[in-house]
Amino acid sequence: MASHASAAPSPLEPVHDVFGRRHEGSVTSVTPPRAPEPLQDRGTVLATFDNTTLPLTMARELDQRSAFERAVADIAARFAAVDIGDLDDRIVESQRQLCGLLEVDRSWLWEPHGDLFTCTHLWSRDDIQSPVPLPDALEAREHLPWLLSQVEAGHIIAVTRIDDVPSAPDRESLRRIGTQSTITVPLSVGSKLIGILSFGTLRSERSRVKRWRVRGEGFRAIAPGLEESYRRARRMMLTTWSKPKASHFHTWRRYVKDHWFHVRLLEGRCGNHLIAYERRIEALDGILGEYHNVILLRELLVTGGTLPREEAARCLRIVSRYQRVLRRHAEILGARIYTERPRRFVRRVRHLWRDTPADDRDAR
Repeated sequence: MASHASAAPSPLEPVHDVFGRRHEGSVTSVTPPRAPEPLQDRGTVLATFDNTTLPLTMARELDQRSAFERAVADIAARFAAVDIGDLDDRIVESQRQLCGLLEVDRSWLWEPHGDLFTCTHLWSRDDIQSPVPLPDALEAREHLPWLLSQVEAGHIIAVTRIDDVPSAPDRESLRRIGTQSTITVPLSVGSKLIGILSFGTLRSERSRVKRWRVRGEGFRAIAPGLEESYRRARRMMLTTWSKPKASHFHTWRRYVKDHWFHVRLLEGRCGNHLIAYERRIEALDGILGEYHNVILLRELLVTGGTLPREEAARCLRIVSRYQRVLRRHAEILGARIYTERPRRFVRRVRHLWRDTPADDRDAR
């Protein structure tokens, strides 16, 4: 440690403007004695002092802790007296504040309905986009088994690299939405899990996307992916018909949505001949989304206990009828969309691609 004085005092004058600097950069003041003290034949002691200041790293940690405590206090005050109509906005604003504090890109609030978790609130940075659309519900036991087991045990999960997640289904699901790191916090009342608050970063994914290289040119470059998305949605449709479980309907909707986005990207390159087909897929996605909402409503009627038994039974009968109607419409529309085999569908799209005039394709 080095010391210096702003002026050269006389030997008997007290000096108060002497400072010492640590190796990591922090500064502390020194008050030397009124006179130098001889140290036999080994020189003179100019000053002695105790290390009474905090290192910079500790000071930063205290600042961060103080900022977090202020944020928690702000959030608590925000919900102290809130109108029910403002509740959703205040939850999202709290997510935004926590994301800024944690320096992450996105926050989800999930509500459990059995093994199905519904995303009730989401905040994301404006400049962040996922490689695929974000799910509005997730079959957690199937897609995130390890994370679900940890939060059910009451553990807070912090993952800095997705490769460190020990479960292959978890890694695949997180990578699917572009997550690079995540923090997952269980929300419990007593021993009952009532929600999950999760945070994620996606920014490193953006730099990786810039290094992507397309193998092949023209339609050949996209044909394999188009065929796979069609085949996956078609296969899941047949599975859902044979085993009409809620989780199968939800997975079918995810695959339908993937196929829908593929078709939307190809529309302009095919002279807009796929518009009618694309609208049918969009309609199927809407029906399957409504079917999912009806499932959640049914669970609420069964487990909520807010209605008298007779009224709940009447509502359940109405919901069941509506559910059957939606299922029938989904089957009819799905059969129209996925009547072709995957390779035949791809050949048809390739024919439309080739038949589109070059100047029209370039204009679009």
